[in-house]
Amino acid sequence: MNVHYSKKLPHAFVVRPDKLKKLVELFQNHVGKVAISVKCADGFSREFKTVKELIGYENSKSKEIRYIRLSARSDNYSKSASVDFAGGLFQRGVSIDFEACEELVFQLRDKTHSIVEGMRPWYSWMSRINFEFTALAIFFIFYLVVRQVRLWWPVLDQNIKPWVLIIILFLFIILLITASFFGKKLFPPTAFTIGQGESRFKVLEKIRWGLVIAFFVSFGAGLVLLGVQIFLDKSL
Repeated sequence: MNVHYSKKLPHAFVVRPDKLKKLVELFQNHVGKVAISVKCADGFSREFKTVKELIGYENSKSKEIRYIRLSARSDNYSKSASVDFAGGLFQRGVSIDFEACEELVFQLRDKTHSIVEGMRPWYSWMSRINFEFTALAIFFIFYLVVRQVRLWWPVLDQNIKPWVLIIILFLFIILLITASFFGKKLFPPTAFTIGQGESRFKVLEKIRWGLVIAFFVSFGAGLVLLGVQIFLDKSL
């Protein structure tokens, strides 16, 4: 008796050649011949006969990979397996689907999850942030704080001209839009490091680490200065 297993993993992933080879080898050894299909940024779908052929794909920016599907089926149609890596606007994440005898499905599930888990990037949790919603929420909170401050301290309300607040709000909106745009660019939920995609990913990785390191250095320096200031105030 066959059983069916289906799972959707919404976390971020980085598809590397070595992981693709492992998945293809797993399906070939336990299910059957693997079919490889790809959807690209130019609107074309491409079929590859082997994983070596896929890895050799140039993956230029104009023809960048957005979706990869690995599927296999036995000759007698008693076993099937598929893994989809989707990087589209409305469908993102990894989809897994198996159908076979229970023992084989357990084996395929455990090994596939182990391989896919190794594709998760270090910034996975950040890629799940909805930057537009976060920016809107921060703006709303900022507006409420400014409004309350003007109500609590009438003197402040008299000293600050309306046009000053308008400029501050405008600059704040620009800052949030910029942060939202770069947030999605720097922490993409999907990446295919095949061909030119590898160099693009490495460039972004350097920028990401540079920002993270800069943040912690600035934060640490701020804490040190605050500690020094508190020490001097107590000493005096």
